[in-house]
Amino acid sequence: MVMRNLVASIVASAVLVSSGPAIAAPPPPDPKVEPSAADIEEARRIFANGEDLYNEGRYSAAIQSFRQAFALSGEPSCLYNISLMYEQLEEYEGAIEYREYFRAYAKDADLGQLEQEIRELEDKLEEQEKEAAIAAVIDEDDDDDDDDYDYEEPDPIPIDTGPQLPRPPIFTRGAIVATVFAGIGFGVGTGLGVVSLRRKDEAESACGLDPDGDRFCPGPAMESLDDGKRFALGADIAFGVGAVSALAAVIIISVNAARGRKKNRLVVNPARRGAALTLRF
Repeated sequence: MVMRNLVASIVASAVLVSSGPAIAAPPPPDPKVEPSAADIEEARRIFANGEDLYNEGRYSAAIQSFRQAFALSGEPSCLYNISLMYEQLEEYEGAIEYREYFRAYAKDADLGQLEQEIRELEDKLEEQEKEAAIAAVIDEDDDDDDDDYDYEEPDPIPIDTGPQLPRPPIFTRGAIVATVFAGIGFGVGTGLGVVSLRRKDEAESACGLDPDGDRFCPGPAMESLDDGKRFALGADIAFGVGAVSALAAVIIISVNAARGRKKNRLVVNPARRGAALTLRF
């Protein structure tokens, strides 16, 4: 029963918040029809002061500076920056209104981006109103029914961040082939090296000294020595192939890993959002 009343209260409060009278931001002042050179210069000085106030986090004061600069010059970028200040203050209604004021002056190429920004602000405003409605109902219910039940904080609503970019595979076909060749090269090189050492040992055991004291090896021993040299050369070549293949595998894997980090990195463009003031005159 209590839970049903709580849900009904939340719905009712949400309706009241969404349909109640909105506190709109004051409209922009009427700019001078024909500003003089002195007006433009003063407007630029006040505009620069607004940027300083923005960098200091004094957004309300920055709004007043941009309003004065607009009144003197009629420069549209002042309206956009006022919208940015309201967005920083999380006063999304004012941010939307001044984006709309600025849209009347925006270039055709910028309209798509501007409309996207307005939609995002509308989503933030809707979410803000919902949170305010729920908080108001919770406060009221805590005051009325503190002795009836212990309110449990609801689990946070997961935010849909959109589709995530899949990470590209690190072990691609090229990396796998290079790894296989590296294993084969090292394996063959090891086998040939073992055979080469055995042939060399067999040949040396069959060799001896002639009456003059010189080393003498019979024909089969000489053939074993030649075979040992050929096997040793093959082992060197196989080890070289294995080393080159291993290096290629490391390079391919490193490139794929770096490419994956680059594709999944969030890119922030501060040119037209609240990260920086770039609209000037």
